[in-house]
Formats: sequence, C-alpha cells, structure tokens
Amino acid sequence: MKYTVLIPAYKPDDKLIVLIDNLLAHNLDIVVVNDGSAPEYETVFDEVRNRNVPLLVHTVNRGKGAALKTGIRHIMKDPEVAGIVTADADGQHTCEDIIRVMDELAKDDTALVLGVRRFGGKNVPIRSKIGNWTTIAVFYIVSGQKVTDTQTGLRGLPRSLFPKLAELEGDRYEYEMNMLLNVRNWHSHFVEIPIKTVYIDENKGSSYNTWRDTWLILRQILKYCASSLISTLVDYALYMTLCWLFPTISLFNNSPISTVAVWIIVSRAVASILNYSINRYAVFKGSSTASFLKFAALVCFGILVSASCVSGLVHLGVNEVLAKIMIDIPLFVLNYYIQNRFIFNKKTAK
Repeated sequence: MKYTVLIPAYKPDDKLIVLIDNLLAHNLDIVVVNDGSAPEYETVFDEVRNRNVPLLVHTVNRGKGAALKTGIRHIMKDPEVAGIVTADADGQHTCEDIIRVMDELAKDDTALVLGVRRFGGKNVPIRSKIGNWTTIAVFYIVSGQKVTDTQTGLRGLPRSLFPKLAELEGDRYEYEMNMLLNVRNWHSHFVEIPIKTVYIDENKGSSYNTWRDTWLILRQILKYCASSLISTLVDYALYMTLCWLFPTISLFNNSPISTVAVWIIVSRAVASILNYSINRYAVFKGSSTASFLKFAALVCFGILVSASCVSGLVHLGVNEVLAKIMIDIPLFVLNYYIQNRFIFNKKTAK
C-alpha cells in the first residue's frame, strides 16, 4: 500500500518545484492539478512534467475544491493507494510536515488527519487570523467540535473516504469546510498534527479571498444548521397559532394549563419530525437506527420537561409565548450538549 501527495496549483511559482523536488527526494508519489492557470505559468508546469510527475489540467479555473476532487477521482483508480495527503503549492507546507501527516494517516485508516497551524504569532497575516478565528468559532458553535485550524490545506485522507470526498459539495474553499462538517456522518474522526506556521510575503500569493471565501465557508455552516432554524420556526409558529385558535380545550377539566401542555407536545412533535427528516434526507443523507432511537428519546424528554415547566409558568401568570421562550433557551443548551456528547459523538477529534 502507498500514499500519494495531491497538490492543487493555481498560478504557482518556483516554490511548487522546490516542494516537488523535496518530496521526490523522499521517493513519494505526487499528483499535481493545474486549476486553470494562465499560459504564462506553463513554464512552471513544464518543470512538473520534466520530473515525470502526473499533471492533471483544468482548462479554466474551477476552484480549489474542484481541483482536489479531480485529483481524488484520478488517484482512487489505483487500488494500491491507501491514502492521500493534500498540500498547498505556495510553499506553506514543508516536506517534513507532509511526511508526519502521512505517517499519522498510516496509523489510523479511518481518520481525517489535519495538519494544524498556530495563529498567535506575529508573522501571521491579519486576514488569515480573521478568516481562521471566525470559522473556528462558528464551526464550534454549530457542530460542538473543536478544531484548531479549519482552513488547513494539509490533510490526510483515508481511502475509506475517497468515494464520499470525490462527490462532496463545494468547488472552492468551502469544500474543505464541508469535509469537517461531514466527518460525523461518515463515521470518521479528526486527528490533529501540529505543523509549522509558514507565511511567505504575508501570504500575498494565496488565491484565498478573505471576505468572499470566508463567506462561502460560513454559508456552508449556515446550511448545516438550517434544519434546526427551520424546525424552531415551525415549532413556535404552530404553538402560537394553536394557542391563539384554541386557548382552551375540553381536556383535563378544561384546564388552560393542560391546554398549553398539549399544544407544546403537538408543536414540538411536528417540529422534531421535520428536523429529523431534513437531517436525514438533505443534510446527512443517511441515518443510523441507534442514533434515531437516542434522538427520539431526547425529544420525548424535551417535550415532557417543556410541557411541565411552561404549564407551570402559565399557571403563575406568565404569557404563553414568553413562558415557552424562557424554558426553551436553557433546554436548547441542554439538548445541544447531549446530542454532541452522547448521541452523535463518535470520537470526532483526538
């Protein structure tokens, strides 16, 4: 079994050739993807060809994600390849760090290995700090997973993930974020390897556009949590509508407290079914029976707690909607913790 270094390249300079020479000196297999670079960069790619390194070509610039997928589809045809290590063409990743990621990948054939940088140093450009800190924070909020470097281009990809990675959504930098968002659904996990933080000329050679590409990444995260937002809106809209149309019903001695509890149960049940359906068919596109049973148990627990507590507040004179908000906020935090810790957690980070 062997491992291949995959390098997507857009408008590269001689640093790409230096990296290739270092990798070849260690007898490593390499594949380079020319992502639609202008004709004046052909001299660099000629040097790649002269070293007998396989070169795949996009006739137009399609983005880093598209280049990675092109490389993955090509490499996965070789049954002897056990994994891929992706590296950037701008000299940010050293040969030593690439080998360290490769060695870690060889130890665990189910892990997504991340070569993570540290962003506290003075040599880190401000736009890189902004982009990484923003995505790290938002990624943790919506997924509950701690990742030191969400935008690292140095990654170890096991063969077990090749088919999924080859079809993963995203053609630009959001593709790499989508990898992280899908790790749990793929029954994989993260392994982080600290690497050197290298920025050459304040990273001016990078094709990463701070605002455009950060927005693309954040948009993917927002899509990931859209099911929760939609189900919450449905929950409250249905609850408020039922409370307005039917303030009391002939149930349990016509008690308005019991009426509130009934509408909470109805609205939460409908919203939960919707949430699970969206996650199964649109977000995760798959499910496990064990996770579903745990999720269903958590929903039932939440309904009972919400119905009891909200009914109690209404009995004390609190408005029905305000009472639901007061209970649902801490309940949301508790549910979020339980889901990430016990239901969907599968050792997603090491």
